[in-house]
Amino acid sequence: MNGVPYWLIKNSWGQRWGDNGYFKTEYGKNMCGIATCASYSIVA
Repeated sequence: MNGVPYWLIKNSWGQRWGDNGYFKTEYGKNMCGIATCASYSIVA
């Protein structure tokens, strides 16, 4: 992203989506609510 800090986020839709299942969003800008509403699963 040309020197812009970013989050690299894994998507749950599989490797065919985005960049092998990942996408980038700008760090520190709360894009898509990532800074305030991130979630993850716990596998037990």
